[in-house]
Amino acid sequence: MTDHTQTSTMPPRQASPRTRRSRKRLPATQRGLRLGAVAAPLPLLLAVTAGAGVIPAQAASKTGYFPAAHEPPGRGTAPAPVCARQPHTGWKQVPTPNVGNFAELTGVAVASSCRAWAVGNYSGGTLIESWDGTAWTQQPSLSPGSAGNGLFGVAATSATDAWAVGTYTMTADPTQSQNLIEHWDGTAWKQVPSPNPTANSGLSAVAATSPTDAWAVGEYVTGAAIHTLIEHWDGTAWKQVPSPNPTANSTLSGVDATSAANAWAVGRDINGGVGKTLIEHWNGTAWKQVPSPNPAGNGGLTAVDATSPTDTWAVGGYSTSSMDKTLILHWNGTTWTKDASPSPGGTNGSALSGVAATSPSGAWAVGSYSNLDKTLILQWNGTTWTKVASPNPSPLANQLFGVAATSPANVWAVGIRTNLSTFLTLALHCC
Repeated sequence: MTDHTQTSTMPPRQASPRTRRSRKRLPATQRGLRLGAVAAPLPLLLAVTAGAGVIPAQAASKTGYFPAAHEPPGRGTAPAPVCARQPHTGWKQVPTPNVGNFAELTGVAVASSCRAWAVGNYSGGTLIESWDGTAWTQQPSLSPGSAGNGLFGVAATSATDAWAVGTYTMTADPTQSQNLIEHWDGTAWKQVPSPNPTANSGLSAVAATSPTDAWAVGEYVTGAAIHTLIEHWDGTAWKQVPSPNPTANSTLSGVDATSAANAWAVGRDINGGVGKTLIEHWNGTAWKQVPSPNPAGNGGLTAVDATSPTDTWAVGGYSTSSMDKTLILHWNGTTWTKDASPSPGGTNGSALSGVAATSPSGAWAVGSYSNLDKTLILQWNGTTWTKVASPNPSPLANQLFGVAATSPANVWAVGIRTNLSTFLTLALHCC
């Protein structure tokens, strides 16, 4: 199946008119990759179309550029033994609320064994759903934009401390968008002020290690240039922190941290119309670019997950002259290296948008393949990455954009399923 482009109510962020044709902006929602548009950075916003609902800006298929997430990846937690679950049953679809015909989830985070949140958007508004160990239910959330709102990432340190990030717009003008950060205090979600370097900014991912240490990443535009954006929460306020920009078109789409002195951000930078992997590291003092492998072709990274200073995974995709392939990189404490990974889509394309690890011998990467028709789940056993069976509830298109795990027996993956003009949330649970 070919691209499944959705109509969205939020405008994609754009640089000056002279660069619009060379870039396809994808929503941060997408934790997947679609490498066709070689010069396309990872967009954080949704396109705006009057009368339509907020949906991923571009449903990129695995044949040329970072796919706009019809429902991006997320992080989640499976219920503990005290919660309702069936052990060792493999990956199963779990029902999730759907508001209208255009709904998506873009991220998921865990606060406890029986408490998790998934975020996204629907019909112009933000969408937050809560897991109580038995079922997913919708929670009230803020939608400050009159022309469009979207949440693309979520992180939690406890049942009373969670963050959700994204973007909103007050106008249909695609060059006008602002960062959106919401916080859960145990009672309600509330908007928290955040820096906007320009009138065209957006956040795509968030990570937190404590109530006084959280990171959010994305991008902002100045004229024809796209810059990386990193902001930090110190327990009192969000502040922008300087971040490397190797080229005039650099974006960040994923972030994770294990401590106040160890954090990673990933994305891509475009030089000469070709996208390359971009990895930046926080050492407790400053963000610095770290060398990363770049397979021949147009590529980039969409997500990162770290278990320790010597064990970190980053995933994404890259395109060759004949197909799009999955990309998995690993950090061993000294260097980043490329690991072999299955690309089951062949010439129809494969890409990864989310990754989660629980130990050096346990990790999962998710995405889609065969022109976004099928969900893709890869599992790491300490030696190799292999494809595992996963549900595809829609006969037309299914995608996964994020994954999170608390143990090999408790793993969540989220994405989207579509039936012609209807886009529905998708959550899978293992095991």
